[in-house]
Amino acid sequence: METLSGLGRRFYRSFPAQLWLLCGVSFFASLGSAVVFPFFTLYLTEVLGVSMTLVGTLLSINAILSLLSQSVGGELTDRWGRKRTLLFGFSSAGVVFLWMATARSLAAVIPALILGGLVGNLSGPASSSMVADLVAPDRRTSAYSLLRIAYNLAFAIGPALGGLVAARSYGLLFAVAGVLALATAATTALLIHETAPHPHAAEHPDPAGPAGSYADVLRDRLFLAFWVLTLFGGLGYSQLMTTLPVYLKRWHGLPETFYGFIMSLNAALIVLLQFPVARVVEPFNKALSLGAGTLLYAAGFTLMGVGGAPFLFVLGVVVITLGELVLAPVSTAFTADLAPEHLRGRYMGAFGLTWGVSFALGAFLGGAAMDRVHPMYIWFAC
Repeated sequence: METLSGLGRRFYRSFPAQLWLLCGVSFFASLGSAVVFPFFTLYLTEVLGVSMTLVGTLLSINAILSLLSQSVGGELTDRWGRKRTLLFGFSSAGVVFLWMATARSLAAVIPALILGGLVGNLSGPASSSMVADLVAPDRRTSAYSLLRIAYNLAFAIGPALGGLVAARSYGLLFAVAGVLALATAATTALLIHETAPHPHAAEHPDPAGPAGSYADVLRDRLFLAFWVLTLFGGLGYSQLMTTLPVYLKRWHGLPETFYGFIMSLNAALIVLLQFPVARVVEPFNKALSLGAGTLLYAAGFTLMGVGGAPFLFVLGVVVITLGELVLAPVSTAFTADLAPEHLRGRYMGAFGLTWGVSFALGAFLGGAAMDRVHPMYIWFAC
């Protein structure tokens, strides 16, 4: 009988070493953001004395610029190569965090916030493209699930670490995030190899870049149909972060701690079950898996609408999370399968926009609906 350590070694060797290194640098890069993000609003309001109206405006501008950086990251991934884009994204994030560490006024913070939005999502398309370069199509769902676990683990650990540091100093908080980002860039420079299909071109980039542009992505009707369907699913999922806490407290009298519990449950299930679920669905046709995941979304959203007892809301979040466990890695793997090699970065950049667009639209539509109809109908609509 194979020992536990033997199983571990076999599991490790079943994926390229570069994939594990990529998961490692992605974890530490995400950890830098995770220690700062939950406390940024507190920093603006409590330390700098900024009004919530201005905070909302600044964060909206940052979010819009982050959508732009997703597209730019896709372009750079195909033109510069994966490694150069990762280095640029991680290094730029480190500079922004260190800038924030030294900022003492709103006038100094605003340019850093704008720059942070412009570079915030540069590395995403490069990481996703690198996975597609390294792993055969029949293993990509599992490979993307590992990358997703790295991201979620960082955001499970980051807020607790950030709370400890922020209690001492917000300047130290931003400095820790900056050092993490720059250390991640240094590790990438030393250990990560270029995986682009044309590595010579990535090492000596042609200013004109490889043939192709986002216009080629827009001509792919199958991808556009998939993009729109993913957007609709995201409109529903975005309600978990926007209308759900108000729905639970105002209409069902459940405290903020209950909302915190079910969202922590969502994160814990992702870390624990993402890879096993990905292994289960990997042999199946990706379109069927996407349909099954979306049906789980539908069932979970319906439970949120009919819920009244706390256990129904817990069950609803569990079912929605199961749908997410299927949809998230399969969607990225499906995008990788559709993308020609020289356009992988642009496809990943375009696919990454679905979350930002669906969150922005979902927040607006959900908020407007809550002022006009009973919120249970929002969940049925989802």
